[in-house]
Amino acid sequence: MLCVKPTNDEKLKDEILSTLDIKGESPALLAATENDRLLGYVAVDPVGYDLYIPALSITDCSDYENLSQDEREIAEYLIRAAGNYGYNRMLLNICCENLNLKPLLSRFGFKEIDNKLSLDIKHLFKKCENCGSNH
Repeated sequence: MLCVKPTNDEKLKDEILSTLDIKGESPALLAATENDRLLGYVAVDPVGYDLYIPALSITDCSDYENLSQDEREIAEYLIRAAGNYGYNRMLLNICCENLNLKPLLSRFGFKEIDNKLSLDIKHLFKKCENCGSNH
């Protein structure tokens, strides 16, 4: 079963985060795994009320404009996990300065503003139409 969570693999975390432009003091690496196989990762970097995504990678994927069904599923898990990470820390926005990810992130509603992609975190988590109540 596919699982996305902060990695316990300190070597992998250090290897990836050390190559990135980290702005905050407590970055994390969320890894997507299935049967102990790394399927992808998203680096998250909380700064003020924003959660920056300095890197997102899907294993063996080189074309983020033409993803396979499996790659789209992994991407969705990674983006939503990043959003959940930020939401649980009371952050308001998700930002990404890597405009090469625009084709992927625009599928989730990210907009390009001032040379970065941004999204209000609450837009990732909409209330289910079947869960509504009048309470």
